[in-house]
Amino acid sequence: MLKKVHSLALLLLCCSIANAQESLPEVISQVDTNQNPGDKLKLIKLGENLLQKEGDDSVKAEFFLRCGIIYGISGKADSSIYFFNQALQLGNESQHLLKSRAHNGIGNVSRQKGNNEMAFESFQNALRTVEGKPDFMSRSFEGSIIANLSSIYFSMGDNEKAEQYSLRGLEHAKSIKDTAQMEYSYVGLALIYNKTKEYEKALEYHQLASQLMERENSDPYLRDYNKINLARLFENQGKMVEALSLYDEMLLGTNPDVDIRTTSLKNAGQILFELGDFTKVIEYAQRLMLLADETETLPSAVDATQLLYQSYQATGDYKTSNEYLNLYVVLNDSLINEKSAKALVELEAKYESEKKAQEITELKLENQQSVNQRNIYLFVTLIVIVGAIFLGVLIRSKTKSNKLISKSLKDKELLLKEIHHRVKNNLQIISSLLSLQSRYIEDKGAKDAVNEGQNRVKSMALIHQKLYQNENLAGVDALDYIENLTSTLRSSYGVEAERVSVTYDIENLNIDVDTIIPIGLILNELISNSFKHAFPNDKEGNISIWLKRANNQLELKVCDNGIGSKKDISKSDSFGIRMIRSLAMKLEATVDFNFDNGTEASLLISSFKLA
Repeated sequence: MLKKVHSLALLLLCCSIANAQESLPEVISQVDTNQNPGDKLKLIKLGENLLQKEGDDSVKAEFFLRCGIIYGISGKADSSIYFFNQALQLGNESQHLLKSRAHNGIGNVSRQKGNNEMAFESFQNALRTVEGKPDFMSRSFEGSIIANLSSIYFSMGDNEKAEQYSLRGLEHAKSIKDTAQMEYSYVGLALIYNKTKEYEKALEYHQLASQLMERENSDPYLRDYNKINLARLFENQGKMVEALSLYDEMLLGTNPDVDIRTTSLKNAGQILFELGDFTKVIEYAQRLMLLADETETLPSAVDATQLLYQSYQATGDYKTSNEYLNLYVVLNDSLINEKSAKALVELEAKYESEKKAQEITELKLENQQSVNQRNIYLFVTLIVIVGAIFLGVLIRSKTKSNKLISKSLKDKELLLKEIHHRVKNNLQIISSLLSLQSRYIEDKGAKDAVNEGQNRVKSMALIHQKLYQNENLAGVDALDYIENLTSTLRSSYGVEAERVSVTYDIENLNIDVDTIIPIGLILNELISNSFKHAFPNDKEGNISIWLKRANNQLELKVCDNGIGSKKDISKSDSFGIRMIRSLAMKLEATVDFNFDNGTEASLLISSFKLA
């Protein structure tokens, strides 16, 4: 019986598609009325075969608009933007709503790709195209665009502007009695108040949106989006069970939107991880990985592999965790490289265009000055006025150009901070890999060597962390860095502060990154040596670290009052001593050891650079 019903459904679908073959307008009608995403894609493919038979560009534009919408919902961003642009090219002057929808579609897809600048420009174009049109559909769509502009301001962290646009959109919707747009406005305001931690207001607007969404023709995507925001509100309030219930409800639904499904899987997985249900986390993360493969969304693949390696590590399956950690590193690097390359290209193009614009402005000003000079003897009074005007234009032009260049430099500074941040993250991943690897090593000597390597990586990661956290991107504050490095090593070797104290005598220096890296590695070896060997059998003691300028040199000392050494470690051939010698050569430094009262290592550094 079920097979007969299924066959009948397939027959009806085939018949409807066959009827749609009559013309492109029929296909468009079928796309608008059919609610099944798979059927919509089939109808789009059918319509593409009918394009050559259609001579009316306005009909083609309507079809391309539907293509853009469907490919956008399916996660095919590039195809979606291509078809929206085709609709804009073929649409005529009377199709203002179509053009506005196409601009709006490009904005939505750009926002999904993380390009807020392009999204904002597209939404502004959409609003200009439809603003002031008297028909209800245009006025209704104007409210949708206002809501999208609010979401862009929200994405950029301007909550005040976002609230203003959402309230404007709500008033607009009420004025034309547009229930659908009122839903969007309520959802937007709830999201903003959740972000600003005004939870009572957020819950109020969620409830208002939910009440309106009980009507039959409510947008299913918006219903689920409202539930996602409500789930996030519950998370912020610590109501994890209620949040998880909403995410599961959405995953059981039929909404085809990629964002809804990936967000639900990711957030539910994170909640389950916090609750300690690692078996369920692995199940959700694997579903997210499959969805990421289907839709070719790299960020979702990164989220899935991160959840998987963390969950397997928590369950003690270090082998599987290591495999997923390696995959996470590869995917995360791909995502970083993709974003960094895109940002670099955009910044470089922006800088070059600003530079050319400045050159053109200056050339025009020079030409104008030449004309003024030829007429100076005939029109003395006039030239004074023209000169004053010219001076004002010059000042404004120079000021504007300087502002543009300053903004470009700030953008590059932000990018440099992001690079230091990513380098620090990658070094931390390497440190984690070494930590995982050490768990499989049984030989004590080999295990100690791996752990020492991990500490060296941490000392470099700490430098890049300080760089992106500070305003000065070229250098690191010496005292702050050395205190943090000592604290990290103390924790690594399990040495209590009550047993071994550390005192600092360090000049207020901001040291260039090329100098602080070798100094940091040298300090890592010397401090580690004191923590490990100077105070055996719980012996108490003190380590002193001294760094100052003297006679155009940097003087670095690390002293402890421990048991010292019976043999001259300066002549040792250990890896640590060899590394100190090698780094000292790079710094053009002398290295001396003294063992009269504990161990004292001192370096006089000739080649150094302050930031």
